[in-house]
Amino acid sequence: MTDVKRLNYFNHQFLVDTDFREEQEYHIQMRRRHNRYLHGWGVAEGLLVERSTERELTITPGMALDRDGREILLTEARTLAVAPREHAGHVYVVVTYEEEHAAQQETTGVSGFTRTRELAVLSIVPHRPPEDGLAIGLARVNLDDAGRIVSIDFSIRHEVRFRLEPGIIRTEFLADHSVTHAKLSEEVLVHTGWVRNVFKPFAVVDKPPFRIGPTEARADEQGAAGTMGIAAPPGANRITGFRIAGEWNDGEIKFSLFRAGWIPDKQQHERKLLLDDILKRTGPSRKREGRDREVNPFEEEYNVRESEEFGKLDLEYDALALLVEATAGASISLIAVRFEYHLTGREHRRLRKGQV
Repeated sequence: MTDVKRLNYFNHQFLVDTDFREEQEYHIQMRRRHNRYLHGWGVAEGLLVERSTERELTITPGMALDRDGREILLTEARTLAVAPREHAGHVYVVVTYEEEHAAQQETTGVSGFTRTRELAVLSIVPHRPPEDGLAIGLARVNLDDAGRIVSIDFSIRHEVRFRLEPGIIRTEFLADHSVTHAKLSEEVLVHTGWVRNVFKPFAVVDKPPFRIGPTEARADEQGAAGTMGIAAPPGANRITGFRIAGEWNDGEIKFSLFRAGWIPDKQQHERKLLLDDILKRTGPSRKREGRDREVNPFEEEYNVRESEEFGKLDLEYDALALLVEATAGASISLIAVRFEYHLTGREHRRLRKGQV
C-alpha cells in the first residue's frame, strides 16, 4: 500500500528540483482525486458550440473535467472550421486535455523548460466519442449535402455534477422550507391511485332497486337501477380510469359516470358525462362452489378520455356520480376509479393550509 505523502519543511533543509516537483505533484493529484471522486467527468460550465458561419463553429469559454480529474479550461472563445463533406451527415465536437512544455531557458550551461502549459484541445471528429471520459463530447453538428451546418445537437453532452451517495442528505441537514415545489421531480408531483368501492347504490325513481348485500348488490330477473356518489380524495385533480366487476350478468348493464358537484361561478350543479357503456353478457355460465346459482364473471376497465380538460376535477367542488341500470339479473361487486394527483404550487399551498 502506497501512503500519501507531502513535503515537510524545516530550517536549513537542502532542497533540489525533485522536492519541488513532488510538492506540485502532491497538490495536483489531490485536486484531481477530488474532481474524480466528487464530480466525475463532463462539462462543468460553458463550452457551448455555436454556429458562426455556414462552415464555422465557435466554442465559448468554459471548463470540463476528464475521467482522470484533469481540468480542461478554455479561457477564450475559439473558432473551428468544418471541412467539406461529400454526403450529408454529422460530425462531433470534442475537447481533450493535453500538456506541453513552454518557456525554454538556458543559464550557466543548463537548459530546461520553466513552464508546463495545460491545453484545451478542440477537434471535430466523424464518429461519436466513446463514453470513457477522455474525450469530452460537446455537440453533434448536423450537416447538409454540401457540408454546411444545419443544426447543433447538445444531447451527447455529459454534465459534471456533485456526486451524492444515496441517503447522504438526511432531514436534519435540510433547512426548514428549503425543499420547494419548483425543485420537486415529476415523479413526486404526479401520482395515480385507485379508489375502490363496494357497489352500494341508492334506488332510482320509478325503477326497481338493487338488493344490497354486505359485499355486493344484486338485480333480480326484472332488472334494477341505482346511483351512488364517489368522493374525490383530497388533492386529486383528475380522473383517468374506471373499473366495474361482478359475478354475473344475465342481460345488459348500462352505466354512466358523471363529474358532479357544484359550479360556484354559475351557482348550479355540475353534470358532465365522462364515461358511459353497456356491458353485455359474455361467456358461458359455470357453477361456483358455495353459490346458489351459476356465474359468468365480468371485469371491465376503461380509460377516461385523455383530453387535458376532460377528466379534470376542481379541488374544492367536484365529485363523481355513477348511474347503473341492469336489464336482467346481475351481481355487481366492485366500482373503482383511478384518480391522478398533480400538485401545482397553488394547490400544494392550499393542501398545506387545509383548504381542500
